[in-house]
Amino acid sequence: MTYLVGKETLQVTVVNNKQLPNAEVIICAHDKTGETENLENFIFSSESPETGKLFEFTEVKGRIVSIAIKNPSEAKFEYQINALQI
Repeated sequence: MTYLVGKETLQVTVVNNKQLPNAEVIICAHDKTGETENLENFIFSSESPETGKLFEFTEVKGRIVSIAIKNPSEAKFEYQINALQI
């Protein structure tokens, strides 16, 4: 998923609907020059199974934020992503 941010702050919520462990969430920001900044890496762990995770990023106005999910499991990873500009 990619998202052009029009405000200074962006909140991103990723919900792991099936609570599958080991899925990795990677969030990056891309500017007009093509430079990429890794904002966050998070892994849904089997030790502390969370149903969702809230991320908040500041100073992202005018940048494209991309969200990728890597699932090493054979099981289908069902998720929900919400983005809110503040």
